[in-house]
Amino acid sequence: MKSRLWTLVLVIFILPLLGGIIFYWQDIHTSPTGVVNTHKTPLAFEPNTLKDLQCNMLLRGLEHSVQLITKEQKTYFFDDIGCAILWCRDQKVELEGLTLWIYDSVAKRYIDAFSAYYSIIEETPMHYGFG
Repeated sequence: MKSRLWTLVLVIFILPLLGGIIFYWQDIHTSPTGVVNTHKTPLAFEPNTLKDLQCNMLLRGLEHSVQLITKEQKTYFFDDIGCAILWCRDQKVELEGLTLWIYDSVAKRYIDAFSAYYSIIEETPMHYGFG
């Protein structure tokens, strides 16, 4: 009887608690709140290690990724230019003074998002349709 009780306690309380701790630890490490970037240049990252702040999707790679650098020199990562725009709107971030980099799949490097040309039929991670 006691072994069944301990098994029940383990299943109901301890395993969900451990799962919650692991999920919380993973969420902290994939959702940076702003990496300090004094040079305001695009930062390297490993695929599937960072979450988009707007949609919470993992950045699968460089393609379509966006890096937003604030006046305070903090870098935020997005998987789609549409997510970066919506996040700025929701956070009431002024576009003046921002540095915004978008990955150009043709040039295979980050370019200035403010001076970039966009396709309006691009298939992007969040299906905003421009990239």
